[in-house]
Amino acid sequence: MNTTSTVQLTLSRSVALTVNNITIPIVGSRHIAMLAMLSLSNGYTLPRRWIQTRLWSCRSTEQAQSSLRQVLFHIRHALGPNREVLQTDRSSVWLQPETVNIRIDTNCSPDEFLCAIHIADNAFTQWLKNARTEIIPALHSQLDNASSTQQVAATSSGSHCGSAEKAEPESTDPSIQSTTHEAPPQDTRFLELEQRVIELERKLNFQGNGGNSDNH
Repeated sequence: MNTTSTVQLTLSRSVALTVNNITIPIVGSRHIAMLAMLSLSNGYTLPRRWIQTRLWSCRSTEQAQSSLRQVLFHIRHALGPNREVLQTDRSSVWLQPETVNIRIDTNCSPDEFLCAIHIADNAFTQWLKNARTEIIPALHSQLDNASSTQQVAATSSGSHCGSAEKAEPESTDPSIQSTTHEAPPQDTRFLELEQRVIELERKLNFQGNGGNSDNH
């Protein structure tokens, strides 16, 4: 993969995939659902069997395996030279954490999460219900808290800066001004997303073991 590429997945009413701010079309409800599931999973990793029992629970094992292979192929094809973002082996599927940025659209209410897709599978419906009632609301809350903390810190920094300017009005060192007024990086509030999801998964018993309750 091109090391300068920025691959981003934005979770909202659907899933938006962009590479260097260029939208990559993802066609297919199950393609979108799988990317969302990976994005909200521990380490961005899920067992193949777990995915199969949530997206194709009514199909035979062989049919579900074949369908998953097709979805993986289509997503990799869409990614083109950035296909290494999506990795697989015989038992698991995962997103490379160091090459992908996961964002949560806080303008999308939890009840609207993935409302743009429809999958007629009871196992997926149950997962989506858990995501809407537990995972997404908790992430919204924590992101809002992080944003508020940053605003308070920025206000406090500005106040100290003003005091310093009154005490030393002659100081014009550009490096000091840059350090004082520099805003936090745009993606800072998303850096702890994985740890938050791990804690939520423990609460939901969302451990990716493909439980028998989802096999129909």
